[in-house]
Amino acid sequence: MFLRATLCVGLIVMLVSASVGHAQDRDRVYTGEGGMLFHPILLEKTADFEDVVTRVIDAMSNSADETRRAQAASWKVYRAAEPGP
Repeated sequence: MFLRATLCVGLIVMLVSASVGHAQDRDRVYTGEGGMLFHPILLEKTADFEDVVTRVIDAMSNSADETRRAQAASWKVYRAAEPGP
């Protein structure tokens, strides 16, 4: 009986860990011309987030890769007027 319970628990743990690991390996894929991401930012972290976005856009704008420069030129970051969840 103890062996059966141990095997059952082990199997459940393996299945759960396999599904969690698989979910983390997925990339975001956009099949259309554009895409949107919504990321709520904590109110006290707004300045940090805006600093990071500015640095990323600056790095992409100054990249030697023409594709990255084009991406930086087309990026739009909007701030919602109302607070998030």
